[in-house]
Amino acid sequence: MSKRSIRASQTIVPFGVGAVYDIFRESFVGCDTSWWGSRGRRIRSEALNRILNVRGLRAAPSESDNDRGVPYMRFPQWLFCQRCRRLQRWSPRDEELGEPASCKACGGNPRLVPMRFVVACSKGHLADVPWVIWAHSQPKIPGQPRCEKPALRFLSRKSAGSGLASLEVRCIKCENGRSLSGITVRGSLQQLHLHCLGSQPWERSDGQRSCPEEPRVLQRGASNLYFADVESALDIPAGDDLDEFGEVRLKIESSSYYETLSKTSATDTEVYEYLLNAFSREIDVPTATIKALLAQKAETRPVLTKEGLANAEWAALIAEQKEVRFDSPFITKQTSLLRGDQPSSKLEVNLVEAIKQVVLVTRLKEVRALRSFSRIDPTNRGLRPDLTVDDPAVQRKIDWVPAAEIYGEGIFIRISEDAITSWEQKAAVTKRTELLQRRLLQSSLGASILKQRTGLVEISARFVLLHTFAHLLIRELCFDSGYSAAALRERIYCGTSDDGTKQAGVLIYTAAGDSEGTLGGLVRQGQPPRLIGAIQRAIEAGVWCSADPVCRESHGQGYDKTNLAACHACALLPETSCICNNMLLDRSLFVEAAVQSSAFFPDPATL
Repeated sequence: MSKRSIRASQTIVPFGVGAVYDIFRESFVGCDTSWWGSRGRRIRSEALNRILNVRGLRAAPSESDNDRGVPYMRFPQWLFCQRCRRLQRWSPRDEELGEPASCKACGGNPRLVPMRFVVACSKGHLADVPWVIWAHSQPKIPGQPRCEKPALRFLSRKSAGSGLASLEVRCIKCENGRSLSGITVRGSLQQLHLHCLGSQPWERSDGQRSCPEEPRVLQRGASNLYFADVESALDIPAGDDLDEFGEVRLKIESSSYYETLSKTSATDTEVYEYLLNAFSREIDVPTATIKALLAQKAETRPVLTKEGLANAEWAALIAEQKEVRFDSPFITKQTSLLRGDQPSSKLEVNLVEAIKQVVLVTRLKEVRALRSFSRIDPTNRGLRPDLTVDDPAVQRKIDWVPAAEIYGEGIFIRISEDAITSWEQKAAVTKRTELLQRRLLQSSLGASILKQRTGLVEISARFVLLHTFAHLLIRELCFDSGYSAAALRERIYCGTSDDGTKQAGVLIYTAAGDSEGTLGGLVRQGQPPRLIGAIQRAIEAGVWCSADPVCRESHGQGYDKTNLAACHACALLPETSCICNNMLLDRSLFVEAAVQSSAFFPDPATL
């Protein structure tokens, strides 16, 4: 059999704790972080520690960690044989290391296939469909008792069409069975007096727990089966003031002595001093530094907000780096749109006036951490990776969360504040922005996603402009940079800095979870005069969409009509690239088409 493997970045999203992972016709679910034990390399990001209010971050354990990798459990546990159609409930005791589940009743041991339906509730619980109960829920003889030792088959009804009505789970002992018609309808399990057990597939249910939420049957690949709440931060020099120990902290916290010493009372002087000195000798760090770090751990640190994180990143991006260490995770270089030449067209003159700063981020490291996850309804409060409720009032069982480091490169573009301020004051701009804001408030899911991803409750005209600009530019850069659109991401800066100045900039960077993110193609496209050419093409692409005039004149499209002049043909990106799920886009605020007073950039054809 092919080796089961997963990228480190995928253990955060889309296949993190609680997510179903299909591989080689098998299906597994990620176990909670209590299964990791002490395994997993520690990751340094003090900014994320403060945003998530945790003590640390850990990468997923690899095979080198005690010869075991990331803990996943086979799920669904109900499997069927494609040859004899027998339904079997698989147990962890049946597992053979590295081998697929196979049917023991058939000759040749054919592989078992997982059932396509599972049970979930909006509080995040997950379970198998109770197929035995389902098969006996409509007995041929009313009141007939259920089989003591049922033998189920997953059959196909040839005369019942091609829908769920054509599939049936039947007990060959009593000949009772039921088709799958209506199984995904809300209330289908409640009609059978079945309730949520309040457990996860890898947990042993003692039969005593219960959950008040309605259990619902979903396909195991359904998009609403798993919503990951992921927080990310750039590892930047501006964040060093958040962590005075820097790399020394990581060295201290990675030692086995650290947890033991942190739990030892300083009043027990003899034991404490013995452990402290042994710790100091092992890692070659002064005892005073270790004591200071332990004291910091005991203190309550202020939680960092998304706005504070964005301000730190903004300050690092606009500042000129004078001294750069060769091992720095964040290296930038100031550049310009033109190669010292005068603008050759009116559009170039306009761009030079509108764009104040271009920064090439030749080395970049993003840290992504899994805060929590939820099912069915993403607006519900999710479960933490250790399965405690995502509520600051609830004591956390484990004071760290899973994370991954993604290395790459990027281009930062800063818009002139004078140009964007005068544009924002136009009545037509305000009117279109207010329309999008009303649509956002009417969409509970949309507002929740925006707040979760950006911390914003209300949007501004500059947010819509920068967001649309980033989308159109990404679509152009992917043609020449060597990256696909799904491998590029955006970060938008449109708040207010700590010194009171307003922000207006976008960072387009690689989001690949392996060495693909450092190919150098994106930074090359940011060098003059390539970038100004890409921006010109993005502006020209924004003027006309193949769906125009329908797209341009639309009064609302996309999810809950939270886009105006933006569709799949012109402005939408893969959802992994967008900061807010392809919402709040409008080409009419970005570039003119014919005569339109709401656009920031003019139509190149009119210049």
